[in-house]
Amino acid sequence: MKTTKDTHQSRRNTLALNGFTLVELLSVLVLIAILTTFFIGRYTDLISQSQRQASQAALAEAYSRCSAAVSRLIFTNKAWPEGNEITAFLIDNNDEDLGDYTATYTFKDDSSEISIEIARKTTAGAAQTLLTGSWPYSPD
Repeated sequence: MKTTKDTHQSRRNTLALNGFTLVELLSVLVLIAILTTFFIGRYTDLISQSQRQASQAALAEAYSRCSAAVSRLIFTNKAWPEGNEITAFLIDNNDEDLGDYTATYTFKDDSSEISIEIARKTTAGAAQTLLTGSWPYSPD
């Protein structure tokens, strides 16, 4: 004759052989879904933050290239260059290529600055402007 203790032991062995219950599986799935939602959101934020910082670094590089171009032109010509000479020099020396980004330099005669646009290179060919800045051009 089986006792109550034997019945519980037999039932425990049966449960152990059957695996997890549906409630346990659903609990784990809900927990995984919550964690995944949190981490995907954080991952997306980190990606956009890193892209923003990379485009800011490309703009800083373009500023540096403008300064270097002016220095080289002053050294070569022994005079302060005109704004359009600077942009032509930057284009001739392929200073538009900034790795994953491209810079577009524009000088307007009515202003005293060189406008710089930073765009991300794409394989489709349609570049999207991410940042714009201006490099102060003052021969005074």
